[in-house]
Amino acid sequence: MKHEKNRRYSHKIWLLGALMLPLVGCNGGVSGITPTGYQDAYRVSLTNLGYEVDTTGKITIPAVTAILTATAGAPDVRELDYTAVLLNGNGDPAAVDNSPIVPASGTLLVGGKGGYRCTGATPETACTPTSADAVWSNNGSWAANTVASKAVTPGEWAVANIGAAKEGNTAQWYAEFTYTAYMSTGSKVSWKQRYQFTNPAKAGS
Repeated sequence: MKHEKNRRYSHKIWLLGALMLPLVGCNGGVSGITPTGYQDAYRVSLTNLGYEVDTTGKITIPAVTAILTATAGAPDVRELDYTAVLLNGNGDPAAVDNSPIVPASGTLLVGGKGGYRCTGATPETACTPTSADAVWSNNGSWAANTVASKAVTPGEWAVANIGAAKEGNTAQWYAEFTYTAYMSTGSKVSWKQRYQFTNPAKAGS
């Protein structure tokens, strides 16, 4: 009898827990399971990563436009930093006169938005994960996540690429970026992305 009573008691607790679960999120804001792993939560697109050189040898390096896209459920980003190295056609760090090029580094953006959007009357500037009309969503359209006219390409990268081309090494070069996102949750996540290092890379292309 005692075991039977314990089973009935446990069954009641389970039912109570099951009934309580759907109530999560009823006070507005996004609901459901909040992701706990953010390794693939963000991606960055870059335009105009490279340089152009005219017939006189003058090098022009256009600024890039960067767009941060957050996957559904990813938190806001307080700051996004980067470190970047140039890789030659063999995938090795590029060099000038046998000296490694110092990695480029800096802050790409501050105050980025995460993986959600507001579907009602809440304006973008006021939309947060706790807004009543907020839903999880892959989002790269936040105005705060677009950075235009950002200088990230060191002149040494262009010089190294031009020198290699004069020696007949015309294989595609790449820039490997290591990003670190400092999230609004107090955590951070890092990841790598590679981009073609192009010539010519013209502003507005």
